[in-house]
Amino acid sequence: MSEIAQTTPGAGAEPMPQESRSERIKTIIKELNRQIVHVLSGIVMLVLLWNFGRDVLMIFLIAFTAFGLCFLYLRRFATLSIAEDFLGLMERSRFDMGPLYYAAGLLFAASLISNTNALSAVIVILALGDGFSTMVGKVFGKHRLPYNKGKSVEGFVAFVATSALPACLFIGWIAVPLAVVAAFLESIEIGIDDNLVITVPLVLVMHLLK
Repeated sequence: MSEIAQTTPGAGAEPMPQESRSERIKTIIKELNRQIVHVLSGIVMLVLLWNFGRDVLMIFLIAFTAFGLCFLYLRRFATLSIAEDFLGLMERSRFDMGPLYYAAGLLFAASLISNTNALSAVIVILALGDGFSTMVGKVFGKHRLPYNKGKSVEGFVAFVATSALPACLFIGWIAVPLAVVAAFLESIEIGIDDNLVITVPLVLVMHLLK
């Protein structure tokens, strides 16, 4: 879920410096690019799961995590020109661990959940809910959550709407309260990456409900 969308200054306020406005726009575009990849990656995970099975999905996630760790290590010593331009469109920092936490969260889910429908629901909630909530919050977020002023009501609603409905196709109505809980977990700040904050509790609940 994203931070509150940036608004233009009201009457009487000092105009935002052009450079600052430009940088903020670049930041928003970069975050939108990041979340589009986040959503598409979740769809790829679903395709792998349903066409090749859980074992192949786990192998892919392990390989991705190993490659990502090696890639980040190499970047400490050299600029990898082939990938830098692409990564620059979405990275929050040069050593962004978000994608690895994403893969680690999904690997944790695939390790504990053997039921394809339940695992699919977790992937949907993480990929669609988290991705679309950020995009909606960045662009349309105006109303702050009472317990976290950096998050928006619009983003919270987008998380639930875009994840609960697709997840219902896999696990039924129980997806609705799970999506609400996941949206709440994503909206609080506890110093842990969202991909883990959302996934671990969901997996534990799914594991208990099986």
